[in-house]
Amino acid sequence: MVLAADSPSTVVAEDTIVAVSSPAGSSSRAIIRLSGPRAVCIAGEIFRGDAGEAIETMPTYTSADGQVTLPNKNIRAPAVVYVMKMPWSYTREDVVEVHTIGSAPLVEMIVESILDRGARLAEPGEFTRRAFLHGRIDLAQAEGVMAVIRARSEAELRVALACLRGKWTERIGEIRSALMDLCAHVELMIDFSDQDTAPFSRDQLRAEFDDVKRRIEAAMTETKEGTIRTDAVATAIYGRPNVGKSSLMNALGVSRRSIVHPSPGTTRDTVQDVVDIGGVRFRFLDTAGLRDTIDDIETIAAERARKTAREADLGLLVLDGSTPLSAEEHEIAEQVSPPTVIAVINKCDLPQKLGLAEVRGLPRVMEVIITSALTGAGIAELKEAMVNTVSAGRLDRSAGVATANARRRDAIQRAMSALRRAREGLDPDMDLEPELAAFELRDALSSLGQIAGEVTPDDLLNRIFSQFCIGK
Repeated sequence: MVLAADSPSTVVAEDTIVAVSSPAGSSSRAIIRLSGPRAVCIAGEIFRGDAGEAIETMPTYTSADGQVTLPNKNIRAPAVVYVMKMPWSYTREDVVEVHTIGSAPLVEMIVESILDRGARLAEPGEFTRRAFLHGRIDLAQAEGVMAVIRARSEAELRVALACLRGKWTERIGEIRSALMDLCAHVELMIDFSDQDTAPFSRDQLRAEFDDVKRRIEAAMTETKEGTIRTDAVATAIYGRPNVGKSSLMNALGVSRRSIVHPSPGTTRDTVQDVVDIGGVRFRFLDTAGLRDTIDDIETIAAERARKTAREADLGLLVLDGSTPLSAEEHEIAEQVSPPTVIAVINKCDLPQKLGLAEVRGLPRVMEVIITSALTGAGIAELKEAMVNTVSAGRLDRSAGVATANARRRDAIQRAMSALRRAREGLDPDMDLEPELAAFELRDALSSLGQIAGEVTPDDLLNRIFSQFCIGK
């Protein structure tokens, strides 16, 4: 068991860690971060302030201009140090950051000098792990740090920041509070089991159970619908040849790598590119046209296109609105489509021969958008439909759900299962004792406690923090 994240830990690290916290390579500035009991002392041995400041006497959250001096290397480099002393730092230890010129050889020599003075290299995520162990943040917030680092769009960043601000901690805290009250009431029933009257009736307890159940179900829904994955949505653009797939891809803002030509079969391979639309990243897959052919190369391309479309998160089934729906397109919709499909009736600038009702009846089609890739008509509506499909949680993307969200959902599901078992113990037709219900409720509390890290095995912590960058 680790300490609850909302109270300071009494654990004191005996070693001082160091890591480069800025990206690798040459840059205008590099950041070297130290944390631990000797962070201030070690930094003071290599830094000289322009005004003669001693790092040991600097108040917390102050900075000083000066130079990093490495006498044995005959090095003097301009630097700024930032001092954050315990317990007000990120790790609740003494933390010092040295900002200097982003020269890789210089940074390497500074780190070596710090190591020679008794520090050790930080492990991946160790700064954030120390923040967690010392009660600065809880485990859900620590995962929020990773989500912020990995965010690649505005929507992903908003979700990550909400987690970092403690949204999940607050939500789960409210559920656990209600669950603890319920557990106390059930255990009070046990204490009065030999009395003629009990402080709570089974009907009252069942009502409390139902209230907690609704709260947990709402949290479960939020893990499915309220979290945008940090990887791009694989979006296959597929259909018969010459329906305007490549033109549509170009109209959606993808780099113009797709060859547009009236001859069927122009696209022979899958073309990929990532585009941010409304804060959501879509990885577009422009596939070869699907048709029967005796051309060996085109046959291979078509089979690859079918596989790409079936495995995508979202499908854009492109149809030519100027021609009737063919039996081949019925087969494509039935056998090739991913679980979630937006049908795109393209070429609306031409006389239309395709009915909306007929398209809506195709398998897996959730929405129909009418467009013209040539004139741009309907493209804005298509983009809006794509974003809404993702934000509403309509995509089946369980195979690659982000680790943090999957961990939360697993904990909530285990809590829900335990709650159901406890509730059964209070049903009139069940011959179960309140003691068993209390046991299951404590199991549910333990499962929810793992979200914030109040009860978390060490191997799980190791797995979580190993995903961090060194220096975070």
